[in-house]
Amino acid sequence: MTDLKLDHTQGGLLMGLFALPGILLTIPCGWLADLYGPRRVGIAAVMLTIIGTLVVATAPDFAWLAIGRLISGVGATILVVIAASLISSTFEGSRLGAAMGIYNTGMPIGTIVCFNLLGAVGVKWGWRPAAAAPILAGGAALVLLLYYRESREKRQPFGLARSLRAAGGRIWLAGLAWLWFNAAAIAFLTFSPDYFQGLGLTAGRAALLASFIMWGALIVSPIIGPLMGGVKRKSLLIFAGALVPGLIYLALPSLSGWRLPLMVALGFGAALLPAPLFALPAEIVDKRQQGLAFGILSTCLNAGILLGPFIVGRLRDATGSYRPGFMSMAVFSALAALSIVPLTWRLRQPINTAQAFDDNEC
Repeated sequence: MTDLKLDHTQGGLLMGLFALPGILLTIPCGWLADLYGPRRVGIAAVMLTIIGTLVVATAPDFAWLAIGRLISGVGATILVVIAASLISSTFEGSRLGAAMGIYNTGMPIGTIVCFNLLGAVGVKWGWRPAAAAPILAGGAALVLLLYYRESREKRQPFGLARSLRAAGGRIWLAGLAWLWFNAAAIAFLTFSPDYFQGLGLTAGRAALLASFIMWGALIVSPIIGPLMGGVKRKSLLIFAGALVPGLIYLALPSLSGWRLPLMVALGFGAALLPAPLFALPAEIVDKRQQGLAFGILSTCLNAGILLGPFIVGRLRDATGSYRPGFMSMAVFSALAALSIVPLTWRLRQPINTAQAFDDNEC
């Protein structure tokens, strides 16, 4: 910000620009992955991420920073869809649950590594080397995709509009649960450090407490696979993973003296939701539409990222207190739990994938 004379609004906009492509592009890109194979689309996504990161690291002004963030945002958000689609189409049964559990440690580990490693790089060598360092991670992802042996199964044969109809409404219910869960979680990550500093904590301690929502996933996600079993268990875990954080958000302003045990409970409670939710598309959407399914989930995720912090920030500015913001996080969590309830009722009936994809008709 000092080097390029940016203000806080521009800095915040650069964060938002990274998420914007996820709302607009992940559904069509998920469909393209179903059509041409996730490996090809994934390689293109990694290349875009590397190019965008390089543009940011060499940007002379805000305009080029914004262009770089948009390009890397396109690549990164597509890559999230591709990675989940690859796992969903490769593993089945209990192995799928275990694989999704491992997959969902990726964001917490990546966040922790970046927060601790890139800050040190920036202090020692400056912000440009720190901004360029993720190119190494992109290169590693590219090598993995180049060596990945893709399934030769038949691709989905429909256009985008018909594929969306064939996917059905159940994946959108899962998407709504994911939207509201992340609206609460990202709002918490955005504003809880400031809230904790207002209680008298140092910036370091406040950031550490806020990060507990991520640490729980490192322990819970890898071992949650055996607990997922069938669809009913998955839906119960999703319900609990939304409800428990909601209760903690609601209680925190009144029980701030218990903030440490509450944050530990938040980390473990929130970790119950992602792995079973990401394993759910294999149960409710035809296997040939997994890319589209995860595109829908990613679109809902990015909508939640934009919506949650905006609402909580507006409430903070309007009232001068974070209590209404925490109440809104609790409401978001309740909506996430409620979103999964009708999905649970409908999942009692078997999915007729042949009806969704009639090869003879095609």
